[in-house]
Amino acid sequence: MGGVRSIAVLVATFNRAAYLRECIDSLLAQTRPGDQIIVIDDGSADDTEIVARSYGEQLLYLRQVNSGKSIALNLGMEHVTSSHVCFFRR
Repeated sequence: MGGVRSIAVLVATFNRAAYLRECIDSLLAQTRPGDQIIVIDDGSADDTEIVARSYGEQLLYLRQVNSGKSIALNLGMEHVTSSHVCFFRR
């Protein structure tokens, strides 16, 4: 087994600013929080960017033109440096 495992959590979101803070706070409050939290905004027209950026360096915020969840997750995967990945879904 051995070795230290690092975990990235990918959160793809579209117009869910009202729920995003609760989601991120929950991820940060875990007994074993992710080493990377990556929020991928799929072209939201609400305050998603403002909410995500309010966490500063605690997460990586990415934005794309609305293209769908699978493309958003693929974008997030391009930025993962951890050995394991968890996809947050609602």
